[in-house]
Amino acid sequence: MFVGVVTTSMEEATENQKEEQEIEEEVQRVAKENELDTKTVEMYRTVFGILDLDGGGSIEEDELKIGLDAINRKPSDEELKEMLLEVDESGDGEVDFAEFLQFMMVVKARQKTNSSGEGKGKGEGKGKGLCSSPCSPSRGSTPPCPSSRWP
Repeated sequence: MFVGVVTTSMEEATENQKEEQEIEEEVQRVAKENELDTKTVEMYRTVFGILDLDGGGSIEEDELKIGLDAINRKPSDEELKEMLLEVDESGDGEVDFAEFLQFMMVVKARQKTNSSGEGKGKGEGKGKGLCSSPCSPSRGSTPPCPSSRWP
């Protein structure tokens, strides 16, 4: 029985390592495709870690919505679902880091569209990043807003 447990654990570890490698390869592809430097990717990785409330290595729709609310982006439930569908390649309703990075590029593209005069609402169309108001260090556990660096 002990051998079976060890074998199963080793197989799970190997599978997890393979998944992590695939995610990292996809991160590199998205970064290259969008001309993101290492510092920017690491900033997104930090934000991802903050949003991953349960530490499971993926972000669910509710966790993502909380994060977007924290930076004053409030897409409708329908808009959020639509954006997630564009990047949730596995279709499991969860976003790993590579999918999150791609999601942020979708947000960036939509913001560029909005900043060209199509946006309605506070903060849109100003080209100041995702935030529509100045950041305050007193926002508690909210991640610091790098507004000039956010897409």
